[in-house]
Parts: sequence; structure tokens; C-alpha cells
Amino acid sequence: MSVFTNFFSNDGVYTLPEASAKKSSPDTAIIGQLDELAAHTIELYHTNSLASGAIETVTLNTVATGLKLQSKINYKYLGLSEEQAIEMQAKIENVFNMVANSTYLDIMGLNDFKQMQEIAHRTMKMTGGTLVLFPTVENDANFKLKIKLLEAQHLVNQDNKADTELIAGGVEIDKYGAVSKYHILKNHPNGYIAKKEWAIIPRKSGLKYNVLHLYEQKRAGQRRGIPYIASVLDIFRKINDYSEAELDAAILNARFAGFVWNENPPLVEDDETTTPEPMTIKKGNLIQLQQGWKINFADPARPNVNFATFLEGQIKMMCIGLHIPYELFMKHFEASYSASRGAIIEGKKYFYSQRYDLATMFCQPVFENVILQFVLDGTLDLAGFLTDPLARLAWLGTEWVGDVQEELDPLKAVNAAEARVKSGFSTRDREAKQINGTDFGRNIETANDETARLENSGLPYIGTNKKEVVSGK
Repeated sequence: MSVFTNFFSNDGVYTLPEASAKKSSPDTAIIGQLDELAAHTIELYHTNSLASGAIETVTLNTVATGLKLQSKINYKYLGLSEEQAIEMQAKIENVFNMVANSTYLDIMGLNDFKQMQEIAHRTMKMTGGTLVLFPTVENDANFKLKIKLLEAQHLVNQDNKADTELIAGGVEIDKYGAVSKYHILKNHPNGYIAKKEWAIIPRKSGLKYNVLHLYEQKRAGQRRGIPYIASVLDIFRKINDYSEAELDAAILNARFAGFVWNENPPLVEDDETTTPEPMTIKKGNLIQLQQGWKINFADPARPNVNFATFLEGQIKMMCIGLHIPYELFMKHFEASYSASRGAIIEGKKYFYSQRYDLATMFCQPVFENVILQFVLDGTLDLAGFLTDPLARLAWLGTEWVGDVQEELDPLKAVNAAEARVKSGFSTRDREAKQINGTDFGRNIETANDETARLENSGLPYIGTNKKEVVSGK
């Protein structure tokens, strides 16, 4: 049974939501189809390995073990020395990571910050958008600022009013075109509770974000996003239908034996009929037929020898729309070293772009809200944070570093990095981030600390600035 059964019409023809050439504005071309596209995508994610693999591949390579904070305050604007800046950066990272590595932020109390990154990104890819709310639980003894993740299907105009220029798809803009409010259904529109209640929430209140809307904006003025696999839904359908048909044919072939007939049938009167006794053929049987009976085995030519070639071609077409190289999508590298490396490099371009979007849309605003909470409750003393916009930007400077995509030949990558640094084409800090996602300055600090510990440990080692083994005297 096809996973698309629920979306077929009575005549068996699969149809996507209708689109009109007249509906060409960013909102009218998208918003009317969102529920239908999300329903298709969710159904496929749960029942189709290729669709699930597409979404999980981009989520895994984007988030991996999570984007990690590196504080980069503008100490020159703040009038701090470099030593003071290093101390404050370490303190900011320390307090944020203590909360991020716990489940205190999650309103459900289940996930840490890394896991919330993954859920937010996967939800955005699956449904077209993710809502991030920041409720405050005053009686929480751990951390009263919380994060609540919702699917973008909660965005619905209050009282189901028709879309207008100011309010469309649950997103309200002001007279300048800036997003000002979100119309959010308190319960999922397709959930257990039929009664609909709305909350109209401003995007920001003062310095605090109230709502984040994570989606991929492809066109100027676009207020809602579409599911990741929307452009290749039809290809998924074709692959699914063809695969099931070929599998059914192969199973039938495996079960099918042949035809048995009698070359010398007995003479019967016109009003008499004969019914041949059924014959069963089991594996390993030796069967003696009656005189005049013969067996002719059928050959339906299944499995189809062209099946794999056709399937590969369709998946390659699909990968173009998904922006994922075929080798990465199939997790199968059988070409040459240069071809495989090319696929990895091409995949990096998309995954790093996705990582940047996740950092700017989700990680940085969450960080800013958390630091604001620490400033308000007195945990952090950041001069000018609440009064000077530039000082606030200076304190909130960051880099979000994720896992580095693996190299096929790590030694070649290191040698290339050394050559770029020696030639002045790059810096050690940049290469450290690209090779293993670390900060060069902190690598030096850690290396110095390790060297000091080795010198005091009594263990022999070869120091980087020594020519012979140090005995640890």
C-alpha cells in the first residue's frame, strides 16, 4: 500500500495543492498551500525512508553535536584590556554553558540546548517553520526564563480572519513592514483540543525577544516558510510508487511456479464438467505427474535489471532540489578520491550555510535573552548593557562554532592549512576553526597549561621548545 494513499484522488491520480500563476506574491503563493504541504511532508517523514533520510541528513550535518558559544566581546569599545576581555569572555561562556548544558531552559524539562537546536532545525525542515517562545516561570528555583518550541502551524490569524497586507499567515507587520506581532494558536490546529484560543504576542518587549520565527526566507517580504522537501514531493511519489510496484512484482515472481496442463484431457459429455485437482509445489519436492500432464514455468523477468539505474537517476534529480550531493545523501562513496572529496566539499557549502542561519536565527537570540536575564538578576555585571546599544552589542559579540566536516585525508588538510598560514593567506585562528572547530588562542592557553603539568608530573615528554626528552626533574 502506497504511503501516499491518503493523498490520492478516487481515480488514483496524485495531486499537489493547486497553484495559480496569478498568485505570485511571496505570501499568496505560499500561505494557502502550507497546511497541505506540511501534511504531505510529515506523512512522508514517518513512512518513507528517503524523505526521512533527506531531513535527517541536513539536520545531522548542520547541528551535529550542537553549535557552541565562543564569546568575542569588543573590548576596545568597552575600554577593557585584552586580559580583562579574556576573563570576561570566559565568565560569559561559563554562565551560559552551565544553563545550556542543563535542561533548565526547556519548558518541558527534557532537552539541553544542543537537543533544542536539533528539534528546532528538524521542525523547520519538516513543517516549514519553528516558533520559539520565551515564557517566564517565576517560581522556578533553577532558571525562570524558559524556551517553548512550537510548529509553525500554530501561526493562524486570530479568529481565522482572512489574510491582508498587514496580517497574513498569523504574522502581523507594522506600517514600515517590520514584523511586530505573531497570532499564535495555543493548541495545535490538528491536535486533541477542538476549541481554539489565540495569544497575540509582540515579537520583542524592550530588549527581550518574546517570539522567534525560524524559517527560510527565499523571497523579499516572505512571511512564512515551506517544508524542505516541498519542491521534490512529486519525485518522492514516483520513486515510492515505482519501488513498490517492482517489489510486488519480485515477490510474485518468487512465489510463482508455473502452469500445469493436460495434453490428453478425458472425453466428457457436453453437460459434464471436470475440475482438475489442485497441485502444490513446495521447495525440494519431487513430483510425478500423471500421464499427459506437463508443467511450463513462467518467466516474468523480475527483479527488473533496470530498476537500480532508474532509481539512481530519480534520486540524483531529487538531490538537486535538496542541495545535497548524491554520495552524501546515499551515504555511499564508491567513486574516486577526488569525486568523493568534491561531494563532501559541495555538501559543506550547504550545511555551513544552514549552520549560519541556525546560529543567527536561534542560537544568538537565545544567548542574548539568557545574558539579559543574568544581567537583570545580578549574576553578570556588564557596564552599559541596559543603557548603551553599542555597549550591549559589544558585550554580545559571539562566534558559534559547530563540528567540522570530516576530511577524507586529514594529513593533507593539515599540510594545506600550514601552507596557507606560511603564505599569509590565512591565520592560525581561522585554520583551527576550519580543521577542528577550536579557538587558536585557547588552544595555546591549554597547551601551555598541559606543558606546565607535564613538567611537574615527573613523566617524560618531548616539549615543543625542547630538543631532547625532559626527564621531569
